[in-house]
Amino acid sequence: MDVRDRIVAACDAGLESRIAIRLSGVTHRRRGYAGCCNVAVNQATRPPLTGRCGRKPFCVGPLRQRLETLLTAQPDVTLAGLRDRTGVPCLLAAIGKTLHRLG
Repeated sequence: MDVRDRIVAACDAGLESRIAIRLSGVTHRRRGYAGCCNVAVNQATRPPLTGRCGRKPFCVGPLRQRLETLLTAQPDVTLAGLRDRTGVPCLLAAIGKTLHRLG
């Protein structure tokens, strides 16, 4: 039986992946290889992701309208100034990306 097959069989039996890898005798050098095999098994058994994955945009709805209002009132305001006026604790890069999306 191949090492990968032993690890997959152990995971199917209910063992955690790190324990199955240790019990199979895989060295540290090959652990990534066996782990990749195990990840494929976990992806096949978990339900598919639905909806939008990842971090949600912080600037939606009223905050976006507030940014547009601030920009029309004072078009030469800095990113730090926009962050201070909105009161949202975020990185300047996030405000810059939002402005880029606004156009």
